[in-house]
Amino acid sequence: MRNCALFISFFLGPVSRTMVWTKISAPSLVTGSLGTSITVRCHYSPLYKNHTKYWCEGVIYELCKIVVKTTKPRRWGRASIRDDTQNGFFTVTTSALRWSDKGKYWCVIARPGRNVFTGVFLEIVKAGNLSHLSALLMSRVSCSDLGRRMIP
Repeated sequence: MRNCALFISFFLGPVSRTMVWTKISAPSLVTGSLGTSITVRCHYSPLYKNHTKYWCEGVIYELCKIVVKTTKPRRWGRASIRDDTQNGFFTVTTSALRWSDKGKYWCVIARPGRNVFTGVFLEIVKAGNLSHLSALLMSRVSCSDLGRRMIP
């Protein structure tokens, strides 16, 4: 029995460390005003400093369409991407937001095997309604909720 426990402990140790290092994070919801620009920041582990990053659109990650990626060109239509390898994040900017931009997007890091990704939902509101929406959201979120949401 002791050998079994030792084996499990040895086996699980490196796995949990690997899981921490494969994370990518971004806000799950971003709201932008019609006609303006929105920038999303996707944070990643230093392990992925030299990997290709991209932003894709689609309800299901496996079927998403690449909008822009860090290999050339870094601007495509209204979207652009910039990788800050020094600080471990990449930013995606979409300008002149349209109603049709609303939907699910993905911050993705390409790697051998399975890519690392996280979803972001982009909500579009009528110009001028963003401050009203922010006030409404803040009135429903307590300070303790904000603290919990900011912890990775």
